Amino acid sequence: MLHRTLFTCCALLMLALALPAHAQSDACTKAHCIYLPILQRAEIVNRSPAPRPGEVHVRSVRVRRPTAKSLNLVGEVLNPTASPVFFVELTARFFNASGQQIAEEDTTVDLPRIGPGGRSPFLIYLNNPPASLASYTITVSDSRSSTSLDYRDADVLSVATRDNFGLEVYGELRNPYFRELRGVTVAVTFYDLAGNVVAVENGFSKPLNIWPRARANYTIPTFERDLLFARMQVQAQGYLAP
Repeated sequence: MLHRTLFTCCALLMLALALPAHAQSDACTKAHCIYLPILQRAEIVNRSPAPRPGEVHVRSVRVRRPTAKSLNLVGEVLNPTASPVFFVELTARFFNASGQQIAEEDTTVDLPRIGPGGRSPFLIYLNNPPASLASYTITVSDSRSSTSLDYRDADVLSVATRDNFGLEVYGELRNPYFRELRGVTVAVTFYDLAGNVVAVENGFSKPLNIWPRARANYTIPTFERDLLFARMQVQAQGYLAP
């Protein structure tokens, strides 16, 4: 039985590889829609130095080209420490084949607070990427000091998808606290079978502020009809009213 299962999986993979790019998407059903990294075209090289043990770092990153005139780096940051970190900032530097820096972009991760062992997705935009782009590095900086705002996670009660000019993620949140949860950000991370980040999107709860013990909805559009992934994670976070 095991040999038969392995043979079937290999046969399906060979079939997917034999299909043209447009047919690969058409053959993918909602129940078995997975992202295959081996089908992706080689991209610019990540030359970021390896993180030191125990430091906040980029766990996974991928290059995306949503249009001919834009390039995105999507991924997530991991906090392996025993303390929360706040307002994690990323700096991406882009280089040509000779190692000369030709562009630089800064951003922050989607969630203001990353708890111990937690993760937050990020997206770095680069408009009009130079044709000579060959590699990039990403550096991470964060503040471990406490903040005047008390950031807390909202409960994610449900996650669902639908087609609305592309894949759309929607569901319901809950404020589990006895104070209003304000400015609630919703972050969605899409992964492949190996746990690597495929894409990220973010938005806000509706309403933006959630009353104590109350519920709210969220809707996060991607506007992508051919987004392939194995699983997703939805996180929501706001700060407690004083």
